[in-house]
Amino acid sequence: MLKMNTHPRSATLPELAALGPAAAAAVRDLLRQCPAYRPTPLLDLPRLAQELGLAQLAVKDESQRFGLGAFKALGGIYAVLRLGQDYAAARLQRTPHMAELLDGSLRELMRGLTMVCASAGNHGKAVAAGCRLLGCRALIYVHRSVRPCRLEAIRAQGAEVRQLDLGYDDAVAQAGADARAHGYVLVSDTAGPGGDRVTGWVMQGYTALIDEALEQLPQPPTHVFVQAGVGGLAGAAAAYLAAARATVATRVIVVEPRRAACLLHNADAAVPARIAAEAPSVMSMLDCREPSLLAWRVLRETAYAYLAVEEDEAVHAVRRWAAPSDGDPRLLAGASGATGLAGLLHAGARAPMREALGLDAAARVLLINSEGPNDTQAFTEQTGLSVVWPAQASMHA
Repeated sequence: MLKMNTHPRSATLPELAALGPAAAAAVRDLLRQCPAYRPTPLLDLPRLAQELGLAQLAVKDESQRFGLGAFKALGGIYAVLRLGQDYAAARLQRTPHMAELLDGSLRELMRGLTMVCASAGNHGKAVAAGCRLLGCRALIYVHRSVRPCRLEAIRAQGAEVRQLDLGYDDAVAQAGADARAHGYVLVSDTAGPGGDRVTGWVMQGYTALIDEALEQLPQPPTHVFVQAGVGGLAGAAAAYLAAARATVATRVIVVEPRRAACLLHNADAAVPARIAAEAPSVMSMLDCREPSLLAWRVLRETAYAYLAVEEDEAVHAVRRWAAPSDGDPRLLAGASGATGLAGLLHAGARAPMREALGLDAAARVLLINSEGPNDTQAFTEQTGLSVVWPAQASMHA
């Protein structure tokens, strides 16, 4: 299902500056103070590009980001560091240098801080890793469908995990309510009314991967197929590319599970609303019913189109990367990580969609492998392949 974005564009959207190249440079400057930070690889897939009739197909591989297995590490850690700095500043009556927060000098002070979030897995793991760096407490809420391996990965970062008998969107609401009731600091990657500040920092963190990609690519992409749950990554990518527009106006296509296409279904809404629940999606990190208000506003102004894919298309995309054409590198991804590829394959097989999106012999497409096979059992079930996924690296490594 393809929906073109017909919303009138605004040239004055303030988020474009907040999520543009200057903001991304500041994010990278801060993250460089973390010993584990390094740009993730950009991989070229020439054979698949040839099969699809494209000039270039490149993949930004986030499967090893910070040793945490997903792009979410960028936003969660960056927001935690900013919040930790604010917390310390209010008590010290000065703004501490980030080095003081990371070298343990303020660890005793930071023990009084509890950060909380709701997560399907990757954001919670990132927040927990950031809290571990600072020495503060991390409390992570997860919804009923989160599998045990993801709970253990969050606990491995030192967090307390509470699994609720709720869906994802209700777990988000519960985390917010408990933060207000107990004085915790909420680190949400989805913004409700008035919740832009911290969610904005999370999205700023994601701009670092787009900034890296544009440094690594020989030319800017003409198209980006980017997966979305609540829309944080898609919104960050689209805003950055709109703010950085020079000779190329990159077309950003937002790809969602058909069962949870909350951005597509709210594309023309005056105010976004939660969509009806269906069976859980195999694209579990994208299985969201209600978009982030901040991401929704940004994408209304910057997305080129919205595309919904079926469950089997995501599984096929995982297999396609795991067993590539001769000459292309092998990529390991979860179903959510390969959803952008699923969208490209879906559109590339349909002439009307190719024409509508401008997928021709001059097209240079960028994809993002947003997470590795962090659920190895699911990966084996989907592909028939066994995988030994590297142990999660220490953030201090």
